[in-house]
Amino acid sequence: VESAPFEITAVVLKDVTVNNYTFAKDAGFPTTGFTGATFTLNVTDGSASYFTWTSDASWVTVTDGVVKFTGPGTGDKVTITGTPSNGYGKIIKYSFTLEGWFIKNDSVSMDWLDAGNYCASQGYRLPTVAQMSLHRNYNATQRRGTGALWNEWGSLFHGSYVQSSERRMEAGTDKHYDVGLKNGDIYLSFDTGRYSVACRRDL
Repeated sequence: VESAPFEITAVVLKDVTVNNYTFAKDAGFPTTGFTGATFTLNVTDGSASYFTWTSDASWVTVTDGVVKFTGPGTGDKVTITGTPSNGYGKIIKYSFTLEGWFIKNDSVSMDWLDAGNYCASQGYRLPTVAQMSLHRNYNATQRRGTGALWNEWGSLFHGSYVQSSERRMEAGTDKHYDVGLKNGDIYLSFDTGRYSVACRRDL
């Protein structure tokens, strides 16, 4: 009696998960990074633990498909490779290139002027609103996506508010825009207000 034919399906990269959001494998995630950032490479028809994972960047580690930035990152292309542990099947590759790297000072809150000076002393700058969130006002619908810190990584740094480099465009104003890293909302604050500080540098 002939046995019924069957098809062996190769395990391939399915998508990428980060902080309760799933990116398509070709979405271009991530473009931003910070020390401690993690995301997960998901595979079809199997477990990522069936692969031996490596990274060609010293600041990126991979364990069972979980990618972690140990920082500081660079703007060089990073390629992650998953090789079937049993020697059978296709090798999985995932590549990305960061455009910006963030640091955050959790030890003290600062006013707007001191925050800018602190970032400069670290070789960074206060980020623009668009570099932290793609939302443009308080009532904006929160959408995840690529291109900004919150949109890529979701709720960060215990949801603290951080200061941007952008001031309100009115003569004589002493206000600037802050971003809430819990939901990506944009707020207007006095320059004398003291908030957490996040800094960014181009890669």
